[in-house]
Amino acid sequence: MRATASLYLLFALLGSPLLCAAGTSKWEAAPVVPCTSVSLASPGRGVSYRGTVRNDDYGLTLVVPPNLTGWGAADVAPFHGFTIFLPERGRLRACLVFEIHLRVALGDHATERESGGHEVQVGNIKGLRWERTGPLDGVPFKNVMVEFSVGRGEEVYDGQVWLVTPLEAVEKNEAVLSAFLSPMRFEGTDGPRAR
Repeated sequence: MRATASLYLLFALLGSPLLCAAGTSKWEAAPVVPCTSVSLASPGRGVSYRGTVRNDDYGLTLVVPPNLTGWGAADVAPFHGFTIFLPERGRLRACLVFEIHLRVALGDHATERESGGHEVQVGNIKGLRWERTGPLDGVPFKNVMVEFSVGRGEEVYDGQVWLVTPLEAVEKNEAVLSAFLSPMRFEGTDGPRAR
C-alpha cells in the first residue's frame, strides 16, 4: 500500500509521459488510488450530509443518494464538498468524493490542467470524465474522475467527483455515481467555463 501511494505521488509530481500511449492521458496512465488518497474524511467524523444539500455560495443544489451519508469537514470550516463511503466488502473502501472550490488565478504559475476526457452531463452543466483501472493490494479497482467548471458572474468554480470502487462492485457503484451527478444543479450560472 505504501509503495502504491509513493508511486502515485511520484506520478502526480513528475507526470508519466513515458506511459502515455496515443490517446491516453497522464491521469489515465497513472496507477489507481484508494479512497485515502483522494479524501481525508472518515465515516462518522465532521458534518453529515443526507438528502438534498444546498450551498448558496456556489449556487449549488445536489442530492446525496438514499440511504447514504456524505461526510465533510468540521462545522466551522467552509463548505468544499464531502465524501460518501459506499457499502464495503473486504478491507478496501469504495467511496464517492465531491469537491468544489473557487478558482484562484495564479498568473504565470497556473497549474496545467489535464486535457482529454469524455464529455458527460453533470446535472445542468457539462463535465469531463476520465477513468483508469488497476490493482490495489491485488484487488482490481477502478477510479473515475468527473471534472467540471462553472461561472457565476466574475467567479469560476471548479469541481471534481471521484468514484473509487472495486471492479466487482463497479456496476452498483457507477449507478450511485449517476444518481449523484444527474440531479446536481447550479443556479445563476453563466454556464460551463473553459478549464
